[in-house]
Amino acid sequence: MKKNNIKLGIPLMLLTTFTFAVQDSLSQILASDYNVILIVSIRYFFLTFCIFIFCLINPIKFKKALRTKHLFLQILRGLLLALEICVMVYSFTKLGLAKSHAFFSCYPLLVCLLSIPILNEKIGFLQSICILFGFLGTLIVLRPGTSGFSLEYLIPLLSALLFALYSILTRYVSHRDTTETSLFWVGLVGTLFMSVVVPFFWEPILEIDLLWILTLCLIAILGHFFLIKTLEICEVSKVQPFAYFQVVFASFFGIYFFSESIDLLSAIGTGIIIFSGVLMYFRETK
Repeated sequence: MKKNNIKLGIPLMLLTTFTFAVQDSLSQILASDYNVILIVSIRYFFLTFCIFIFCLINPIKFKKALRTKHLFLQILRGLLLALEICVMVYSFTKLGLAKSHAFFSCYPLLVCLLSIPILNEKIGFLQSICILFGFLGTLIVLRPGTSGFSLEYLIPLLSALLFALYSILTRYVSHRDTTETSLFWVGLVGTLFMSVVVPFFWEPILEIDLLWILTLCLIAILGHFFLIKTLEICEVSKVQPFAYFQVVFASFFGIYFFSESIDLLSAIGTGIIIFSGVLMYFRETK
């Protein structure tokens, strides 16, 4: 039977977005000194190491985590997430944390739209209005066809599309696979993929930065566990509008820690996007 605990799913999604914003802030700090592939690869190596340690301590859960009903989709999830992380961290180095998330904020909109044909979920009238609001806000931030538009804006948009597909597949496989299984396969596939490319980008790491990398790895694991749990207990189209709040957290960190700035149109656009999420909240709680 499909789970749809909206009251628990919404707070979990908000917690997920905050965790991801902290993770992205640390990624930007490290990516300013090291290449993106190296940082992402270490995250995956640590994730897989922790998963295997956990499985060795509990062999029964190891066997359960290894067993999947969606082998191809789990492999695809792992590849999508690895690519998305690389693209997004690269975007931080080009556009900064606040602006990258302003563009990335359209991913919940993509998730809601893709959940209709892929997951056969239903979108009501008010949900459609919220989606339109979110789309309007995204256009205001992007400003296509004006002098304020840049091809670099396509970098976080590509990341948004990859993450939307990853979220959709996470929801789909959760019908038959456990959270531990999804987390195991994401780590395994991502690690194998990054292991192939990282030798071409390896560089020495200062000892003082190892602590920052370890912190980043722990937060990354926590964030994806929250996300998988959220999508396991609630329909994607019901909780994804609240992922817009990652823009708020990321913008705050970008302005406060990295001295970034947001222009008026970007602020208006992100405000409209967030408003759509709040409107969705009142609709779902009612």
